[in-house]
Amino acid sequence: MNAANWVSVFAAVVAAGAAVVAASAARQLRRGARDLALALRRLESEAGATLSQAHAVIGHASGELARVEEVLGSAGAVTATVASASRLAERVFTNPLVKIVAFGAGVGGGARRLVGDGGTGPNGSNGSTGRNGSTGRNGSTGRNGERLHGRSVDDAERGGGRRTSGSWR
Repeated sequence: MNAANWVSVFAAVVAAGAAVVAASAARQLRRGARDLALALRRLESEAGATLSQAHAVIGHASGELARVEEVLGSAGAVTATVASASRLAERVFTNPLVKIVAFGAGVGGGARRLVGDGGTGPNGSNGSTGRNGSTGRNGSTGRNGERLHGRSVDDAERGGGRRTSGSWR
C-alpha cells in the first residue's frame, strides 16, 4: 500500500469517527429537546393552576373589599347621624339647662340674702380684708394705709411706681 492509500484509509476512519460523534451529538440534542418540551408542559400546567388560584384569591379579595366599603359607608352614615343627634341634643338641652342653672343660682343668692348670710358682691368681694390688709382690687390700701391704685402691696413696698401727693401712682 502506498501513501495515498494510507491517507485515504485514515481519512475514511476519521470521517467514520466524525459521523459517530455527530450521531451521538444529534441523539443528545434530541434528548435535550424532549426534556425541554416536557419541562415546558409541566411549567404550563403549574402556571395554569397558579393563575387559577390567583384569580380565585383576587375574586375573594374583591368581594371583601366591597364589604369593607359597605361597612365604611355605614360607619360614615352612623357618624353623621350621631353628629346631627348630638347637635340637636345640644340645641334642645343647652338653653333650658343654662336657664335652670341661672335660676338656681339666683334663688340661692336670694335665699342667702334673706337668711342674712351676706353672700358675695358682684365682683366676687365679700367685704373682708386679705392677709396683707388690703380691702379690694381698686382703691386698695396697704399695710400703712397708703392708696395703691390697683398695684399690690409688695410693688408699693419695693418702691415700684412713684408717689405723688401722698398716694402711689
